[in-house]
Amino acid sequence: MTNLSKNLMQNILDSTSKAAPFALMAMAVGTFLIVGIFWGDYYTELFSARFPAWAAVALAVFTAVIKEGVRFALLISSIRDFSDRRKGNGWLGLIASVALVSYEIKVSAAVAAMWASEAFPAASYRSFLIFTILLGLILEIRLILTTPTARLGKPQARTNGQSNGRMVTPKAWTN
Repeated sequence: MTNLSKNLMQNILDSTSKAAPFALMAMAVGTFLIVGIFWGDYYTELFSARFPAWAAVALAVFTAVIKEGVRFALLISSIRDFSDRRKGNGWLGLIASVALVSYEIKVSAAVAAMWASEAFPAASYRSFLIFTILLGLILEIRLILTTPTARLGKPQARTNGQSNGRMVTPKAWTN
């Protein structure tokens, strides 16, 4: 009976650990989406002083999508770079993410001031924004560490015939 429960527990742990990268990715995308909504609203307010309402909304949404899309692209490329043992590129991507996070934290005071009211002071919104921004960065770093090939440093085969910048010679064809 004990072996059965150990095997069952091991199967459950194995199944959940396989789903962990997907869950981390979904949570990271969720934080990017939440922050993007706040930035979209902030940029709408900012751009409405110079543009008609429809143009301000369009430009604000476009700007927020680009900014949060860059964070997502940096996440994906950093995972790939670390898994391919291109640590310099991976660190460059993480540094760029930290730079974007730094910008977002600095501007969060203006976003919070815009949302503030008597019922909810700016500090409430700012702390929520900073928490969500930092949570996205933490998830990004954790996802890089959770990806098995990134942790172990094994190169991944690429569909373009290259691995780590060098051409791969197919051994099956070199008879």
